Amino acid sequence: MILRLGVGFLALVACAAASAHTRSQSYSSWRVDGAEVSAVFQVDARRVTQLSEDAEAGRLGSLLASHLADTVSVAQGDRPCRAGSPVVLAAARGETRVEMIFACPDAIDEAPATVVMGAFFDVSPSHVHYARVARAGGQAQEVLATVRSHSFTVGADAANAPTDFGAFFRLGLEHVLSGVDHLAFVLALALLAGSFARAFWAATGFTLGHSLTLGFVALGWLTPSVPAVEAL
Repeated sequence: MILRLGVGFLALVACAAASAHTRSQSYSSWRVDGAEVSAVFQVDARRVTQLSEDAEAGRLGSLLASHLADTVSVAQGDRPCRAGSPVVLAAARGETRVEMIFACPDAIDEAPATVVMGAFFDVSPSHVHYARVARAGGQAQEVLATVRSHSFTVGADAANAPTDFGAFFRLGLEHVLSGVDHLAFVLALALLAGSFARAFWAATGFTLGHSLTLGFVALGWLTPSVPAVEAL
């Protein structure tokens, strides 16, 4: 018993670098001012190291800026919006932030612009990008970009297709199938259940519990310890 407790304690202490449940993802926030479109990108610093074998801690900002300059574009129809030099911003520890500004030919309210978000998909096909697009009246729209669909529209009359249940269902399925730890858990659950009925109820209970905890975290009611979760 003491040995088991000791092993469990060591696992909790030593798992800080684990990231079994951290998918490849990035974020951006878009705003429009006349004919100018600006965006602030935020990416986990560890994700930026995927971009180069020679990535150094002190150069991650410039590495991300160069990658975004090559993979993100904005255009009004067949007229490209001129991209300024990306600017590396201050960021919290473990994060990297870069701002990009695009000057379009016409006012965005008159001619909405299309953003093509190609960042990270060449190094991680399962990458997911979450874009927040500010709209007139203080409202905002959330856009989900994946390797299959990574363009969206900004502007007063922009009408991006809503991210539906099917899109998130596919993301969840890909997330489960892409991790050996997830498949091992599902297999162990089936073996321990002993019968199809028990396996069904066990999987249903796990799904409901997982959904509740995710909801609590999203609402700010729960702040779990990442090292403890990874160890368990």
